[in-house]
Amino acid sequence: MAESVEITGTILKIMDQQAVNEKFSKREFVIEEATNPQYPEILKMEFVNDKIPILDKYKVNDHVKVSVNIKGRRWNDPQGQEKYFTTLQAWKMFPADNQNGGYVSDDVPF
Repeated sequence: MAESVEITGTILKIMDQQAVNEKFSKREFVIEEATNPQYPEILKMEFVNDKIPILDKYKVNDHVKVSVNIKGRRWNDPQGQEKYFTTLQAWKMFPADNQNGGYVSDDVPF
């Protein structure tokens, strides 16, 4: 089971949507989490499939709070070497300044 966490930060970059195959698409974005401004964390995350439109409501420099699942997997490359991947898969995002707790997403209006 994937672990879910909330991360607050500023959007640095939003990439184009990628169709990985006929059943899986993703759109990556990068945020800067600066709880410790001297050593900010630069984190790449992604929305997948039906959650991708959530990102359309945001732009670079927006301060947001993102709910993500931490996902990991193992893969054997064509040479037979075992590789490991960790992904921050977003499923909810809303403005970090939002004091009333309203979410900006397709399923819950703000």
